Amino acid sequence: MSASSQTASKGRLNLETRSIDYVPLAERHGKAWHLWPIWFCGEVHLTTLAVGIIGVGMGANLFWSALAIFLGCAFGTLFMAGHSTQGPQMGLPQLIQSRPQFGYLGALLVYVVAIATYVGYNAFNQLLVG
Repeated sequence: MSASSQTASKGRLNLETRSIDYVPLAERHGKAWHLWPIWFCGEVHLTTLAVGIIGVGMGANLFWSALAIFLGCAFGTLFMAGHSTQGPQMGLPQLIQSRPQFGYLGALLVYVVAIATYVGYNAFNQLLVG
């Protein structure tokens, strides 16, 4: 164990020292449900609310709109959740560990889609604010 890892384990310094390197099992901690507040806080904002009420605003029933939102989220999350469980097992960040499945050129598709999603989301957010 390195000096910086020993200092971090004693609680005096809490910095990540491994970056994208493999994290040994002995140094991993926490449970999956500990990430819930991070994901919840990251997704609860005005844009999400506005997108969620589009169905009702266009005349759909609240029940069927809520059901469609739930099923859409569950279906969309299923594949990424299955894929993301490999990261903690392999000790790698999500976009780095997608290379074995897709290859270097295939991983570019993941990057392009992620960038398009971020740009589109921010553009939509700016339109909504305006």
